[in-house]
Amino acid sequence: MGEERKPVRVEWGKVLTNAVSAIVTLVLVGAAMSLWNGYTTMDNRIEGAVAKAIVSHSDLEDAVAVLAPEVDGLKKNQTKIIAALDELAKRDKIPNISLPKSKPHKPTLEMIQQRRVKH
Repeated sequence: MGEERKPVRVEWGKVLTNAVSAIVTLVLVGAAMSLWNGYTTMDNRIEGAVAKAIVSHSDLEDAVAVLAPEVDGLKKNQTKIIAALDELAKRDKIPNISLPKSKPHKPTLEMIQQRRVKH
């Protein structure tokens, strides 16, 4: 009971250094987590966009495959109609009729392939 208690000495410099170190560590960990979250979010967005683009590209190729023969048929019919109108104009001697000149056309799919090669 005769013991004297020594006053506790607080080394405020060490306490402050430890507190600042803890805050800096938390800020760095938070920044790293934020960067990782941004990276994974962006990565998911890119993967989704690529998947949509692949589907869209596939849909476009299917549409071209279906519609190209239709376009070719319409071009052939146009050529026949122009020829028939031209013949009627000559037969009935209709002056000043300007019909587009009928020119042979390449199949639509062939024209698309040539365009792809150019680009």
